Amino acid sequence: MARSTQQQAIIDRLKQIAEALDGGGALKMSQDAATDLETEEEYLLMEYMELLDHIPVSRCPICDADLKVTIDLAGFDGPWWWTTCPVDLPAHKSCQHFQVFLGAVHLRGTEPEESSESVMVGPAMPFVVTRLLEHPTAKAVLSAFETHEGHTVFIIAYYAEKPFPQAESHQEFRHESYALLDDQGEIEFAEHKHDRWDFDLDPWLQTKQLTWIAPEDTSLRLRGGLESPYKGLDGTKMNQVLEYGEVDHYEAPHDQEDTKFERH
Repeated sequence: MARSTQQQAIIDRLKQIAEALDGGGALKMSQDAATDLETEEEYLLMEYMELLDHIPVSRCPICDADLKVTIDLAGFDGPWWWTTCPVDLPAHKSCQHFQVFLGAVHLRGTEPEESSESVMVGPAMPFVVTRLLEHPTAKAVLSAFETHEGHTVFIIAYYAEKPFPQAESHQEFRHESYALLDDQGEIEFAEHKHDRWDFDLDPWLQTKQLTWIAPEDTSLRLRGGLESPYKGLDGTKMNQVLEYGEVDHYEAPHDQEDTKFERH
């Protein structure tokens, strides 16, 4: 899905601002000039988010409702992909059973050069998090979509009749942490999860806790069974991080304590 001219103009301007402020650039200009650029950046990011369309990416296996999220399939330079973004993404359109979605990206042997910010896309193959599927009534749905440049984005969405307790959920795909809210709905602190990625999908397919949607199936028909198009895939199982035209590989999470990924 290509971007609109307006969306691309915003991203191009965001790159210009980043170049002006990075590498000590902010120290070489007046405080007012730096503040003006930071304010412009914030407004541009909000405008970019407002222009994103909600795309159907999954379907609830409990009530059959579609999950629609804003996702930028036009390129990894879109702020939707940023590991850290100073403005909020639009809320997902989902049923009450949806809990969280994780993901992976197969880069097809390329090193995308467009990203000017840190982008964490996970491994190249789909996986499940055992801890999440051990929640009562929990189920997962696997789907896949192609980016404008031909990369494959895997979405693993989790659903449950009984909601996950906040502290037992997981950060969303692309992010290193998620917010825990107090009784007033205010952010209390950030939670980080480092659950091991389980690439052996067969046991979950057999128990029917994991169902799948055929790649690029816009009808979002839920399917089951071991004859899945997601079996036998190849690619790295490490955590891929895109930044400034390079792809770095970090050790995958392995149920460690709250520490940063170790670089290899």
